[in-house]
Amino acid sequence: MLEVFLPLLYLITPFLLLIFIIIIIPTNKKKSYTTNKKNNTDTDKKFEEIYSNMLKQLDLKHLEELKKNAIIENNKNAKEIKLMVCSIVGAFLIMLILSFFSIVFFTIASVFVFAVIIVVIAMPYINKKYNRENKKSDIELYVEQYKNIIIPEFLNQFKEKINYMPNEKIDKTIYNEAEFEKYDTYYSEDVMKMDLNNGFNVIMSDLKTCNTTTDDNGHTHYHELFKGIFTIIEMPKTFNEILYLKKDKKYKRKNIIPKIEKIKLDSTDFENYFDIYSTNSLITMQLLTSDIMEFFIDFQNSTGIDFELTLKNSRIYIRFFSGNIFEMPNLTESFLDKAKLKKYYEILNFTLEFTYKITNLLNNTEY
Repeated sequence: MLEVFLPLLYLITPFLLLIFIIIIIPTNKKKSYTTNKKNNTDTDKKFEEIYSNMLKQLDLKHLEELKKNAIIENNKNAKEIKLMVCSIVGAFLIMLILSFFSIVFFTIASVFVFAVIIVVIAMPYINKKYNRENKKSDIELYVEQYKNIIIPEFLNQFKEKINYMPNEKIDKTIYNEAEFEKYDTYYSEDVMKMDLNNGFNVIMSDLKTCNTTTDDNGHTHYHELFKGIFTIIEMPKTFNEILYLKKDKKYKRKNIIPKIEKIKLDSTDFENYFDIYSTNSLITMQLLTSDIMEFFIDFQNSTGIDFELTLKNSRIYIRFFSGNIFEMPNLTESFLDKAKLKKYYEILNFTLEFTYKITNLLNNTEY
């Protein structure tokens, strides 16, 4: 038995020591903490007003205290991990030293090592169960503030009534109706709903789709296809034609190519941004006026956010390639991620403006 285990023990010991050195010995590099500072020239007055009003309503001192506690707990968790590594590496070293004496010492050392590993791994979970049975961790409390306080307060600054439901999701069957792309996995959360005065209803959600592959070892790998904001605009009456604005030139990963006519417009500039497909070219030209096309291009150029659009039946579907908007900022960053809030403001503002623009066009279009 000793002849079997000793070569293996000698082989893995250097790797354990290397892990010990990497994790335990700190580096002298100082972390750089960046803040999202932008000049007024980079943000319009309306956003600055909304952001300023939000700050007045928030208890910043309380949020800073929560963040401080979360950082303390995070550092404590890191120390526990280091302790686990130290204990396991130390136990293996003891077993290695005792193995030089006799098989009896080796057997005793083996039992000791496995006992140490079990105790070290189990202790954090036992501690959490008995000491925090009915209490949320400081990190959990801090994360909750972003979705339960900061985001709702930000949305409260808009004149439109926006209902924010962080635990709700949009069903994938609704996303599939837009025919954006084929995918294997689907994830949605952070739903917002608005009932507008013009008869339109707007639903928005953080959304992510992935393609999956399996390697020769049976491991599953996830390849991101889309991550951003998915928007549904419900119109007061049904639209009998179908219109797609797609980014086929840029996003070719499993995109669904419509089996309908590809439309050529007079504006070659607009066609550099979108591939247009429609069941009715005349109505498409009535909807894609010079004002609408300029509105779309200006939004994309000013924000750098790509988007695709589908108009069919009584809904307009838009997906914005914005990344995850509602993800909690890292503990090393400011809990008020102004750049991320600005990005969401731009998407929300674009959506609202578009509904008002399209209302007049649909009312004046025969379909």
